[in-house]
Amino acid sequence: SAHITVQENDLHELTLPSTHNHTEDMPISWQNIDQNDPLTVYLSYQYNSESGNGSGTHQLSIPSQNLGTGNYSIPAYQLSNPEGIYHVTVKLSSQKTGTIDSHFRSGRIISSRISISGSCNIE
Repeated sequence: SAHITVQENDLHELTLPSTHNHTEDMPISWQNIDQNDPLTVYLSYQYNSESGNGSGTHQLSIPSQNLGTGNYSIPAYQLSNPEGIYHVTVKLSSQKTGTIDSHFRSGRIISSRISISGSCNIE
């Protein structure tokens, strides 16, 4: 047997700018999430610099005091490291984990995850 209580509300809206300056913190906001549900931001980026081009991801945990407000600012240094970031995709994700019977193999997990994403060009 397994048991999980899923999120009470779904993520229906994520707001972020369509274009943003890499020297400033980037504000994001969301609606309709329970302030007791943990949220994580996955910041996927693409960059082009003198040393080459590529992509990567930063993972940011949203502080508990921001969960109920529906607002968070992605620090500017996350938009400048590595140098030359020109596009980001912001994915806001909530994951809750439940309990699962010990008769299942080790590493067992049951979880509920909801996510929403948006993208932004970086100047």
